Amino acid sequence: MSDRITLVPAGAGSGKTYRIETTLADLVVSGEVSADRILAVTFTEVAASDLRTRIRGALLARGRIDEALAIDSAYVGTIHALGLRLLTEHTFAAGRSPASRLLSDSERDLLIRQQIGRAPALTPILNALPRFGYVWDRNSDATGEERLRKKVMQTIDLLRSLGQRGAASEIIDPAIADLRATYGTTKDAVRLEMALSRAVNTLLASFPESIAETVSAKSAKEDFGKDFEALRRAARTDALRSDWALWQKLRKLRLSNSKTKTPEGYDPLTSAVIAAADELRYHPGPLLDAERHLTALVLGAQEIMSAYETEKRARGLIDYADMIVETEVLLRTRPDILDAVLAEIDCVVIDEFQDTNPVQFAMLWRLAARAARALIVGDRKQAIMGFQGADPRLSEALDAAHPTSVDPLTQNWRSDPRIMAFVNAIGPALFPGGYDALDPVRPETGQTALEFIEFDGSKAKVFEGIAAHARDLIDQKTPIIDKSTQETRQVRPADIAILVYSGIDARRVATSLRALGLPVRLAEDGWFLSQSIQVARAALALVADPTDRLAALLLLSLGPDRMSLDASLAAAIDDNLIQFDRVRALAAFAEEARHLTVSAALPRVLQIAGIAEWISTLPDRAAAEAELGRLFAEASAFDSAETSLREAVGFHGNSLQSFLGWLADQAERGLDHRPDREGWEVEGIEVSTWHASKGREWPITIVGGMDFSFPERGNTMRAEFTSFGNFNNVLDSAGLSWFPSFDCPEAQSVFADRRVEQDEREAARALYVALTRARDRLVLALPSKQGSPDERPETMADLLRRRTQLHLGSGTVAVCGQKLPALCRAIPKDTEYAYPEASVDSGVHKVWGVGETSEAAARTPWRNSPSSLAARDGGLRPALTHIDLGVPVARQKFGSATERGTAYHLAFRVLAERPDFAPRLPAATGLSDDTIKGIEGQVSSLRSWLGGLGFHQLSFELPLQLRADDGSETNAIIDLLAESDDALMIVDHKTGPCPDPNVRFGEYLPQLRAYADLLYAQYPAKPVRFLVINWMDEGQISVADVATLVTEEAA
Repeated sequence: MSDRITLVPAGAGSGKTYRIETTLADLVVSGEVSADRILAVTFTEVAASDLRTRIRGALLARGRIDEALAIDSAYVGTIHALGLRLLTEHTFAAGRSPASRLLSDSERDLLIRQQIGRAPALTPILNALPRFGYVWDRNSDATGEERLRKKVMQTIDLLRSLGQRGAASEIIDPAIADLRATYGTTKDAVRLEMALSRAVNTLLASFPESIAETVSAKSAKEDFGKDFEALRRAARTDALRSDWALWQKLRKLRLSNSKTKTPEGYDPLTSAVIAAADELRYHPGPLLDAERHLTALVLGAQEIMSAYETEKRARGLIDYADMIVETEVLLRTRPDILDAVLAEIDCVVIDEFQDTNPVQFAMLWRLAARAARALIVGDRKQAIMGFQGADPRLSEALDAAHPTSVDPLTQNWRSDPRIMAFVNAIGPALFPGGYDALDPVRPETGQTALEFIEFDGSKAKVFEGIAAHARDLIDQKTPIIDKSTQETRQVRPADIAILVYSGIDARRVATSLRALGLPVRLAEDGWFLSQSIQVARAALALVADPTDRLAALLLLSLGPDRMSLDASLAAAIDDNLIQFDRVRALAAFAEEARHLTVSAALPRVLQIAGIAEWISTLPDRAAAEAELGRLFAEASAFDSAETSLREAVGFHGNSLQSFLGWLADQAERGLDHRPDREGWEVEGIEVSTWHASKGREWPITIVGGMDFSFPERGNTMRAEFTSFGNFNNVLDSAGLSWFPSFDCPEAQSVFADRRVEQDEREAARALYVALTRARDRLVLALPSKQGSPDERPETMADLLRRRTQLHLGSGTVAVCGQKLPALCRAIPKDTEYAYPEASVDSGVHKVWGVGETSEAAARTPWRNSPSSLAARDGGLRPALTHIDLGVPVARQKFGSATERGTAYHLAFRVLAERPDFAPRLPAATGLSDDTIKGIEGQVSSLRSWLGGLGFHQLSFELPLQLRADDGSETNAIIDLLAESDDALMIVDHKTGPCPDPNVRFGEYLPQLRAYADLLYAQYPAKPVRFLVINWMDEGQISVADVATLVTEEAA
């Protein structure tokens, strides 16, 4: 092994950070390295901070206080920060302004968007978006234009990852040559099109109408109808010159079979069409389209890059890619500067080296190759960041070129030995080119460590089953080992992670978890339409335009005032919204706000609107605070954005109105991600994608997403290298490859077959990451459906089964010829999951303490419900007034009392608030006309009685929430809240017979008092005067005066 360079392959959980800190500490103690002359590069600020702290701690543990303090003078940071530092120190040599400002992501996106429409090379695609596959995507709801913009941005990122080489026009030539050679022989396009056109016209001449009506089977009718439309399109337009999907449809025209017979003469003519369309494989048109597509993307991206660079330079701006690209050029072209940098460094440390893209590799290698010492740490098995431009082939080539410098880590400190036995068993099968087994250090937990569950049924049923299993783990108080204390305790929601492959699947799993009453942590979209941001935007809009009635309505109804929509709408209709103090105060601030920046106006607006205090009452205060934090960041980005840049994309001036448009544009462009919220008050089961789980660990991981189809999708561009012989100039050998998308399956398979090995390598790395996140228990959720053994594996599960011969037994799992202890189960597709409400002891819905086991911690419910207090205390029988409404509701049978109550409540609210919707009630509720008529009479009588007492303002189904000092929450929905000028009245509807209302009222009294307490907390100036129960079946209400109740209870 070389004494100068050490390459450290570090498998998952092998302690790579410990290796770095101890190596550096030893070198410092030995005097070989000075503490302040260390250059350590990571890829995140969090990793850099952690590494600095641990190096300092290792030196302190060795009694080297001065050296530990000197670490603050060393460079330990991210690769981008290193690039910016070198460009700043050598700003004139780099040709940069000394005051270059970092371009925000929003500005970068706007600046590039501004150039897309001005790139002539993109015109062939822009003029025919569907032809090149840019159509509306039902999953993401992205338009064809949005999908093209995303593809162009990806191309720009790829080209910039190749440094200056990415701007070379000839970089596309090898890809075009490879495309032509792989596609193979073609024939004369005109002759092929004429032959197919003749066959189509001949068929239509004999059968000018669809033959769908000549058959009886429904599927046959549909097929022949679609066939006829395809034939007509082929005959009436010039689609055969460019619509290759239409050619493929004509290859699949339906003929007679044993069950369905076509009219005489139809089959021979149709077979002639099919035979002519089968020549699609030799048509040069699809190949030319693939070439045009690739050429337009690359040249268009280069045009945009050139204009983008010019704009940035003119404005004195810099982005993150510049920090790497320009630093690589500086170190490569100015040896004197490279020498000056190295003269200040004793040791170069690079962490997560497998995640470098080509230009990052070139920049870092130029430093590491000539440093006095270099420690390069990474794990190619975890190289899954290819979508960000990372290329593991670079680190593979580096290891191959320096075999004596490779010193792999050999132990695993993370996982239970039985988990590691499984990982080590399948490792050589997943990585046939070489796998370094890791010896487990931890002792066994004594609990189940491996669990395999095969799910039958749809993806939705699999997600439901995964959520149910997570619920079981919590309800059964599954023991885990606390990482901090190394003591056994019962599992908490935050100890469990569910890993799936895609963001869409993550949201679906989260929905299944929430349906079972489980708290969830998930990074998701929806920031722009979140409650806190909607209210904040409404307040800003009202300051921008005090006459904006919609903004006032939103603020009053959704925000701190929680005003009923009836009241706020009435005021809006009367054009009297200004009567409300909050609206009046915001309108008064409008003139002053016009002279402030958005960043200066925003905190004042939030203060006047009472939003800062209001969010502390929301169910998820931490999320709301994080969302407002992002709003402040957006305001700062808007204020600092170049004025001309904003104006170029339609945002003129720096007014609040322009800022609101800026926010809407951000959301429309997909920049709608909710901010991460550290220190959530309510722990939840974390749902993550495989890629996002990299570098993390949990006591229990449930790995889903095994049905993901991993072969590369078409129209994908990658970097290629002709040689890795010269690492100092590796970018000179960089080129591009293009994996096209053809409608003809035979043409597509030629390209797909070349991708098989690479696809499976990438899938194996993703599998390895997902399977190595667990500390105590690994749960693998597998689809029962398996692919054909005669075909290449398509899904992650197929790849794992095919490579490892995985077989589930009774109490064991067999992989790669080994039998390992495991809990194995099969879940039928018709399995139903039913759970009672989560109990206090279940561990679900709790605010967990820190640093204590659950047995020792005080236990409080996460949520209380006043309705659960019913029937606990029937002893007190208050003095009641009974009033006959005169309209009892006929008792109607339902499947359950709950269903009946829900239907009655809905009917009452609709008839009270939207009587024009009454005709829809039978279909919506299942109630008979007589029942609806009875409820309608009660609505009229009750409204009249309330009005007579001065309670004119009515709010239906009013939600309330109160958070106690212990963190628990009380949630309630009041059926009807009536308000007078100085008091409140609670009306609760009850269904079912009530022979003795005095007794029944006493049973529900604790529930009604809980409602009153909640109202007092939110409306302290307006007391609750009456508690009322509407006995719907009896047509009678019972009224308790709260003042009398207090006197009775005191007595």
